[in-house]
Amino acid sequence: MKEVYDAIIIGSGAGGGTVAYRLTRAGMKVLLLEQGRRYDPLEDFPLGQNNWERWDHFDTQNPDSYVSPPQYLGKRAMGLVSTLHGSPVVQNPRLALNYVRASGLGGTTLRYQAEAHRFPEHAFTMKSLFGIADDWPLSYQELAPYYAQAEQLLGVAGDHRNPFKPAREPFPMPAHPLGCPSQHIAAGAARLGLTLSSNSLAIPTRPYRGRPACIYCRGCGHGCPVGDKGSIDVVMIAPAEATGKLTIKTGARALRIEVNRQGLAEAVIWKGEGGIQRTYGRTIVVAGGAIETPRLLLNSASRSFPHGLANTNGLVGAYLMTHLSVVLVVLFDEPVKSYQGLPIDSRIWDFSSPERVREQGGGFALGVMGSPEGIVSPAMFALTAPGWGRKHKAYMKQYYGAHSSIFGVAEEIPKKENRVRLSETKDTDGVPKAQVSLALRDGDLKLLELMRDRCRELARASGVQEIALYTSIDSMGATHVAGTARMGRDARDSVVNASGQTHDVPNLFIADSSVLVTQGCGDSPSLTITALALKIADHIVAKLKSGNGK
Repeated sequence: MKEVYDAIIIGSGAGGGTVAYRLTRAGMKVLLLEQGRRYDPLEDFPLGQNNWERWDHFDTQNPDSYVSPPQYLGKRAMGLVSTLHGSPVVQNPRLALNYVRASGLGGTTLRYQAEAHRFPEHAFTMKSLFGIADDWPLSYQELAPYYAQAEQLLGVAGDHRNPFKPAREPFPMPAHPLGCPSQHIAAGAARLGLTLSSNSLAIPTRPYRGRPACIYCRGCGHGCPVGDKGSIDVVMIAPAEATGKLTIKTGARALRIEVNRQGLAEAVIWKGEGGIQRTYGRTIVVAGGAIETPRLLLNSASRSFPHGLANTNGLVGAYLMTHLSVVLVVLFDEPVKSYQGLPIDSRIWDFSSPERVREQGGGFALGVMGSPEGIVSPAMFALTAPGWGRKHKAYMKQYYGAHSSIFGVAEEIPKKENRVRLSETKDTDGVPKAQVSLALRDGDLKLLELMRDRCRELARASGVQEIALYTSIDSMGATHVAGTARMGRDARDSVVNASGQTHDVPNLFIADSSVLVTQGCGDSPSLTITALALKIADHIVAKLKSGNGK
């Protein structure tokens, strides 16, 4: 007798892990496939080691999974090339994509900085309001209850009085206090008539549901050793596993999905310690992220779906989006202890407001990031310090801990030609690599220039000195990728409906960043992915309990 699960979930991040939580709590029998390994925070995130900042244990940059041709831009882009102490860091204005994520139980939430943002209300109707991008098939009001549930589960801390967000109830946790860098930059923002607000973060300010309060060690991006950060392995997967309804297979890579003669998803072919296996499920949920999800669907072509699973309209892989970013590294004239605290404790949302979106072609936000990722420790900061010998030592003594950064992040307006296809080259398992085409257009360059200029204005108003500029032109470390299996009301121009259900295959669902239609005007997507996953899971539970696999 073959074993049949109520649901097979592929991927364990903000989408997949959340769906597993909801389904198991409803009594469903679930198999969760994760190609990475399980981490023990106390054992695997030793931030006390001397080389902790250079230690990459999450398989964040796996060149065996995708190929990305470089894009060469014109003279206009040269003003956005990264610089250090005024000199260009690289020569080529646009390098190949460097897709940064985490491979492990909990997905990229293992290394995320726990920003937990509700997308602004206007982000769901950009086309209707401003004539750009596209509208979602659901409204902010429809998603708001799921946002609230996600915030409760994650223990989000924040200030509910944010004037640039819809009116709402208080957060589960009070906001974190601003660190020294943000306190200084707040004064500069006020001089420009801008509002610097406490960031909303899935990090508790006091003990919450068995998790301790944050100790402000500044290690979020390298794995939280204390267990306070709201990563999905801690918040969703652990309680799901405690139900006894969840089977977890780590080191398990999904290779393709099979459909039966009725056109329903029937089984997942996956590779684990025991070799190639076939497992059957009444429902299959794909949550591998905006590059791996379309890759799996396209590689699951069959007689019924010759161009890829759920790809009758040819849109699987289309409308790939990243966040456009600018990071300005600055120096204060006094120590601000930027090596401790939270990675991103504040944001400025003035430029995501509806009045300004039409003019700039897309929303963006500014923020303060204490020590920028990659130069938190003295050893890494020393690589950016000028001079040799005594000059170098004097610079380090004066400015280490006085360095910080101001950043801008904008959504990339979706473009059909930016997409994921299957490459002719294959990986070590014989699966075609994902070929990622991601080109910047004039509107993207305009947004980057605008953010660069606003960051510099804020730096001047705050009395800090710029030492480095990094932008999306050549620093292609994308963490927020989305849009390759977008939601929509019409099967002709979308892959899934508002419940994450594919138009072509009724028992096949997608629950990750692939379904996002836009990127929230510069907000981070993890909370939206989690909220959507809760909504999608409720739909799956209703279908399964009704006995209707469709």
